[in-house]
Amino acid sequence: MTEPTEATPPAIAAPPPAPVAPTTEGKIPYERFEELVRVKSGLESEVAGLREKAATVDTLTAELETWKGKAAEAAGKFDRWQAIAGELGTTDADAIEAVEWQHGRLPAEDRPPVGEWLASIKADPTTAPVVLRPWLAADQPAAEKPPTRRQDATTSPTTGAAATNLSDAKIREVREKAVRTGDWGPWRELSKAMRGV
Repeated sequence: MTEPTEATPPAIAAPPPAPVAPTTEGKIPYERFEELVRVKSGLESEVAGLREKAATVDTLTAELETWKGKAAEAAGKFDRWQAIAGELGTTDADAIEAVEWQHGRLPAEDRPPVGEWLASIKADPTTAPVVLRPWLAADQPAAEKPPTRRQDATTSPTTGAAATNLSDAKIREVREKAVRTGDWGPWRELSKAMRGV
């Protein structure tokens, strides 16, 4: 007898192998490569332009800071000038320069502002530096002197005596008489006497 055999399944046919697609792993299409190169070139030129602008901005910022410093220095100098001119009562350049020079010679640690320093030495001019005293003395009232008056001449202007004591009115009178009469003799004598000839 034959022994029963196990049935073998019918053979399954293997599917045909799938077509192998070309692998693009690690490869970039040429069109995409060209596009990336164009973008990169555009970005590099943009970066170069921005670097130039940044350099210009840096230069302009440095110049701005320089000019701000000069403006602050000028404003400070003008403020000092105003303080000095206000205290001295003059805008004489020599006076202002002398004050700035003397103020600059004070010790830096204890140096008061120029306006305060000037006010203090103006209050007591004897403590002022010698170079500043003429301008400080101009503010002090001078000792009252009685005004000197010219006295009319007691002698004739034609003789020349006492010609220095003639008043302006007398001189004018002699000149007007010479103009009216045409006789310039007394006027000439008076002129010689006044000149000491």
